Amino acid sequence: MANVIFDDSTLDRMVFAVEQVRLRLKRATSDLQAAGITETEMTETQASGKFSVVSLDALVRMKLTSYCDKDRTHLRDMIEVGLIDDSWPMRFPTELGKRFQQLLDDANG
Repeated sequence: MANVIFDDSTLDRMVFAVEQVRLRLKRATSDLQAAGITETEMTETQASGKFSVVSLDALVRMKLTSYCDKDRTHLRDMIEVGLIDDSWPMRFPTELGKRFQQLLDDANG
């Protein structure tokens, strides 16, 4: 493996990237708390061989909480393949249920 030399600008970029991740995690934590999602709810997993996999309910809840374009796309895909349907909005706190209903009402929204 070749020797890699880092200069000050490389270190600055790394520090900046770490800070951006820290800020994103703080925003996500704040959003989860505002939505009434507790830490114990985010530990919902199902055993799958050597790995634990987050439950579908918890995954959908996380996607509704974040609600970025990629999350809405993932939710629309889950609706399209029948993993989740119009019975799901009532499973979530009011704001998350409204978000889910918006996706059902307007698949492009």
